Amino acid sequence: MAEKMRVFTINGEIKRPIICEKCGGILVYSGLGEYRCEECHTSEFDDYGKVRSYLEKHRGANVTEISDETGVSHKSIRDMVKENRFEVIEGRNGYLKCEACGASLWTTLNPDAWVRQKTWAKIGDYGFVYRPLIGEHLMKAKSEALIQKLHDIGSKPNTPYP
Repeated sequence: MAEKMRVFTINGEIKRPIICEKCGGILVYSGLGEYRCEECHTSEFDDYGKVRSYLEKHRGANVTEISDETGVSHKSIRDMVKENRFEVIEGRNGYLKCEACGASLWTTLNPDAWVRQKTWAKIGDYGFVYRPLIGEHLMKAKSEALIQKLHDIGSKPNTPYP
C-alpha cells in the first residue's frame, strides 16, 4: 500500500502539511499558517506559516535569506507579497517590480497589478482617487498642487500614476 501523502501542494507552489511528521496523525488548520495534530498536538506550518514565523524573528530579512532558512521558494514568497500577506520594507533592495511600468514596489500600497492601477491612483497624503470620478475630486480640491495632480491623472487615463 502506498505511503500516506504528508504534504498537499496547491497550484504547484504552496505547500500545506496534512499528515503529522511525528505520529502520522491528521493535521487540522488552527490559523496563520499553523496546523495542529489531532493525536499528539504537535504544530507544523504551511509555506505562509514558515515565512510568517521567520519574519517575526528576523524583521527585514530579504527573500533569499527567507527562502534559504525556510525552504519556501522565491516564487511562493513573491506571490505572498503580491497577495498583500507581507510587505516589502522601504529602503530594502527588493526585487518586486510593477508589472505595468517596472518600478520597484516598496509597500503593499503600490500597484501590484495594472488592473488596479487603471481604476485607482494614489496621491500622497490625499489618498486614493477613483479615476472614473476624477471630476468630483477636482470640484472638492482646494490646493493648486492637488488640482494639478488630479488633472495629470485625468489627462492620462491609461498611464500609471505617479
